[in-house]
Amino acid sequence: MEELRKQILLYLEKHSRVDLGELAVLLGTDEVTVANEISAMERAKIICGYHTLIDWDKTGTEYTNNYFLAKQKDMHYAVARINKDFVPTKGGYEVTLSCDVFARGVFLSLQEDIDNFISDNYMDILPGKPVTLKVTTELPSLQFAEKLQVASFSDAVEQ
Repeated sequence: MEELRKQILLYLEKHSRVDLGELAVLLGTDEVTVANEISAMERAKIICGYHTLIDWDKTGTEYTNNYFLAKQKDMHYAVARINKDFVPTKGGYEVTLSCDVFARGVFLSLQEDIDNFISDNYMDILPGKPVTLKVTTELPSLQFAEKLQVASFSDAVEQ
């Protein structure tokens, strides 16, 4: 069985989403044996989870990287006045940020509220390209508006 387990693990490491019948044929055994071995290795924590490889280009989601031809310490960012709008959603709020100048390293926080989750942080905002995030919190709208803090690199660095 040890050799079979090794073969299963080697295959699953590269192909985590596999048809068990197909794997059984490749390994020269039956599907029930493969299923039992995988289940036993999951219970023994030999198999700790499965990874998914996603082709983000096919999702319609846009990801960008901004490259600079100078060191960060030599950058001089314009003062960013970041506009923030939010709408309540299930479990929190959808926050839309926009700015009329390039805003580097934008960071959101909720003052005195440690029981929250912000879907993204330290993002860049390009002029004319609003960014929308999900904030999970139980704060009511008035408190959320009061406690929501938005800052960028230009707030943290003396110009």
